[in-house]
Amino acid sequence: MQLDKKIKSIINKRTSLHLAKLHLVHLQKRLVEGYKEKQRLEKVLEKEYEDVLKLERLSIGQLFQRILGDKEEQMEIERQEYLQAVLVHKEWLKELKLMQYEKKLLTDQVKALPEVEQEYNYLLELREQEIVTQSGKNKTLMRSYNKQIDGAIELKREIHEAKIVGVKIKKKLEKMVVLLENASDIDDWHSGIFIRKGGKALVQKAQIVFFKLKPLLFDFRTELEDIYKHRKIRLHDGVDKMEEMANMYYDNLISDWIVHRHIQNALTNVKLLQDRLVRTMQSLQVEEKRANKSIIYLNSRKKALILDEIK
Repeated sequence: MQLDKKIKSIINKRTSLHLAKLHLVHLQKRLVEGYKEKQRLEKVLEKEYEDVLKLERLSIGQLFQRILGDKEEQMEIERQEYLQAVLVHKEWLKELKLMQYEKKLLTDQVKALPEVEQEYNYLLELREQEIVTQSGKNKTLMRSYNKQIDGAIELKREIHEAKIVGVKIKKKLEKMVVLLENASDIDDWHSGIFIRKGGKALVQKAQIVFFKLKPLLFDFRTELEDIYKHRKIRLHDGVDKMEEMANMYYDNLISDWIVHRHIQNALTNVKLLQDRLVRTMQSLQVEEKRANKSIIYLNSRKKALILDEIK
């Protein structure tokens, strides 16, 4: 059929371009080494030329003092070494020029790869549509692959949304920790002094952050429930206790040790929540990687199924 011929043709073209791209990568590495060798040969050439000039400037007496043998014979040796260096240098320049020319050809050739890839994917999509409209096991397989891919993409979207909320929670928890630690560091727990030193203002600011944090926590749990439909989520353990703690910061200031205990409890709960958030965000990263791997694998199976159909 006509479509199968087009796919075969684009596969051959695509394979050729990918090989050209691979060759271009190797060629670029060779050129880097080639330029280094060129610099080395230029230094050798310069040295050999200097040896010839030095020998020409020597008198017969100086020559016998420094080396044994006839000056003309030594000159011939030096000239031969210089000539050899010149020839090697010239040959290497030719080699470099050829590599540069080949690089240009390959670079121009590889520029067509994105367009070829686009045409390749388009033709495979057309072939996929043909398969799903036909009868047989391949139709069932293709629909199954598509359904699984759609599920993985939906999972990635839910993970992305959960991570956005998680980042917002992380920032607010960090702010609460700083405020509560500063309040806890005040060394005089007499109520009046504690207030004058700004302790009450710090805890009140922490309360304000907490009240903004609380709806985010429940949004986060909702997002997680969509992702982990069959898993138990423990992120919100202790949230109710934190709410109780927030309500009695200053309602129950009976004595100094109660103030200190409430702030320390609040700080402990916030840090506990931080730890659980970190672990949850890490698990989301793992789930996202799994979803990506699943999509890549399923697409490869789809592509293999399509190519197997080509006669």
